[in-house]
Amino acid sequence: DWIGVFLAVAVAVVTVTDGGTSQLLQTGFAVTDGQEYQIQFDATSTAEGDPIEVEIIQDAYPYGHLTPDQPFMLTTSMQTYTAQVTANADEANARFRFRWQQQFSVRVAIPDRRSYLPCPSKR
Repeated sequence: DWIGVFLAVAVAVVTVTDGGTSQLLQTGFAVTDGQEYQIQFDATSTAEGDPIEVEIIQDAYPYGHLTPDQPFMLTTSMQTYTAQVTANADEANARFRFRWQQQFSVRVAIPDRRSYLPCPSKR
């Protein structure tokens, strides 16, 4: 079983009671090949150490990976999580995918649709 939720609001609360893989998606942005991006979100879980993965993928078939999975271990208090990733292709129709495979409740807060930000140029 899996649950997909397209974010239309800034906060999503998802409770999984039957196991399987769950996904939380945010769509509507583009990425550029070779550009480094910072992904930032706030999250909490009902149990200490619950794993969640975040990545940027294509928003249509074949849903190709545009960045590697970034694993995070959640805590029981709301925290800000940040990762820097580099896009491996140009994509005008990309999406965030938050994915977990446990039975737990997770709360994810994404500040706005610009929660992926190009990183400053390295000098």
